[in-house]
Amino acid sequence: MSFIKNFSQIAKTKEREILLKILEAGIEFCLPKNIFPKKVKLKNKNLIVLDKKFNLKKFKKIYFVGIGKMANSSYLVLKKILKEKIDFAYILDPTIKKSKTKNSKSKIYKVSHPLVKKINLKATKEVLKLAQNIKEDDLIIFLISGGGSASLSFPLIDLNSYNEIFKELTKRGADIKEINTLRKHLDLVKGGSLAKIFFPATIISLIISDVVGDDLSFIASGPTIYDKTSVLEARNILKKYKLEKKFKDIKFLETPKEKKYFKKVYNFLILSNKDALSSMKIKAKKFGLNSEILSDKIQGNVKEVAKKLISKVKPKKLLLAGGETTVKIKGKGKGGRNQELCLWALKNLKKDEVFLAFASDGLDFYKASGAIIDFETKMLAEKLNLSIDKYLQNNDSFHFFLKTKDLIFSKPTGINIADLYLVFKKG
Repeated sequence: MSFIKNFSQIAKTKEREILLKILEAGIEFCLPKNIFPKKVKLKNKNLIVLDKKFNLKKFKKIYFVGIGKMANSSYLVLKKILKEKIDFAYILDPTIKKSKTKNSKSKIYKVSHPLVKKINLKATKEVLKLAQNIKEDDLIIFLISGGGSASLSFPLIDLNSYNEIFKELTKRGADIKEINTLRKHLDLVKGGSLAKIFFPATIISLIISDVVGDDLSFIASGPTIYDKTSVLEARNILKKYKLEKKFKDIKFLETPKEKKYFKKVYNFLILSNKDALSSMKIKAKKFGLNSEILSDKIQGNVKEVAKKLISKVKPKKLLLAGGETTVKIKGKGKGGRNQELCLWALKNLKKDEVFLAFASDGLDFYKASGAIIDFETKMLAEKLNLSIDKYLQNNDSFHFFLKTKDLIFSKPTGINIADLYLVFKKG
């Protein structure tokens, strides 16, 4: 599998080629077709998820609801595993080409991401209609993946204000936990609310993490997870980013706190950044590289993260890491957090070092998927009279690396497990 569209153009050296192949191996390992058959099985009418067994004979109806960037690809695999056991499926996925709502066994919606549009509301209403007719002996299987917060959404406030809050928080460098805390208290289907809405049915949630640390309550804003955040925390986040005056009339919703709604809810972490890093380490060994997984919890401002990653790499060593950085947007340029991370790294990059940052879903906010850089990039930038500082001030990493030809352009990968970082130093 090669999902990097410009592989041959950016694999300018042997080291670059090897790092790109290691990255592709990590993505390949995490595809639904490779992950789900190992973790979800059907044996003698028993559904086995990890080590938990469910007797399907106990349920009259089985429904599937998939949300986020891995909803449709996961459904196609799970449908084969469950062998027509699913009575009806709702898929809310921003990565598919178009909606398909006339199938007798499913309704598939191409929803919007990262902002919520009317199609998202329409699809969410369909899921809520299902909940109105649910019975105690029904089973709902949720597939929850990154992008789920926008995909399944029913805001208490008007759509423009809801999207504006998200845009302002992103612009000011808020992390995903802060953003999703606000979403939980502004939206009727987040923060454990689906557990209450679908009560008293049995719920199985298959969760794919795109959140640093794999806190299930923040992945897609934790629609089936008991929520410990409060309205007060949500208000304080608005204050922290000086948005309380701009959105002073907003009313918040408390998330369900009654434990009875969660007694028949089973949440399983199926896939995360750790899986990709482990498989990349195995691939690196096949190339004869000594590699180390630094962390799957990398987070913070791109400037500090770039310094940290560069400072940790040792000669003849490949450093592997995963996580999600934040960017404070001050300029009007183009790029994503991985591209900007690479531009900050370029300031600190030394001879014989190679640095790669990649958004696992294949889209780093603007056009590219990330970048791969080395000391030659630095030399070329000087030759082209490109000022790193100037491009950083304008948040214009995309156009910087477009000129040095170091951007990674990818097809949609089919997964979404946060970002991946590779740093290598020749001996």
